[in-house]
Amino acid sequence: MKAILFFHPVNDFTGSTRALYNTIQQEYKNIQLTIIVEQDKKGFLSSLPNAKIISIYYPLYKGKGIRLISNLIRRI
Repeated sequence: MKAILFFHPVNDFTGSTRALYNTIQQEYKNIQLTIIVEQDKKGFLSSLPNAKIISIYYPLYKGKGIRLISNLIRRI
């Protein structure tokens, strides 16, 4: 079984989220997948029946996001 993991900053009703939603609907319709998002909101991705949405904490420092994921990936 394949495990497919997507990262997206937000789950909202903007164009980039819609593009990811359309891609998943067309290319990954019958595959279970996980989407990791920063903000836990309702958006296009919430309506995907084959997707599990995981919201992560995205710490801010002086109003800017700290890129923890990229630091973790570099250390692996």
